[in-house]
Amino acid sequence: MKYTEKIFQRLVEFHDSCYKERLIESAEVREYFLIIVQQVKKFTKPEIKKQVDDFEMKVTMAGQPTLEVGGAVGGLASGTNTLSRASI
Repeated sequence: MKYTEKIFQRLVEFHDSCYKERLIESAEVREYFLIIVQQVKKFTKPEIKKQVDDFEMKVTMAGQPTLEVGGAVGGLASGTNTLSRASI
């Protein structure tokens, strides 16, 4: 299947409402999404490259466990560093 920019836009559009939790729960699902991202990168226009890179980061980060620090997930809002299980 050829992944077009239109399909990619739908993935971005429904990220939070449809499958964000699945990306967090399943490494297999993340792998499939990263395959799609790699294929989209081959055929994307330069104007959409940043959006593709941002989406790839979201998918990759979905598999990175974070620790709640200072009332904000990962401490991003409170200015503290994000801690992963690997660094504990």
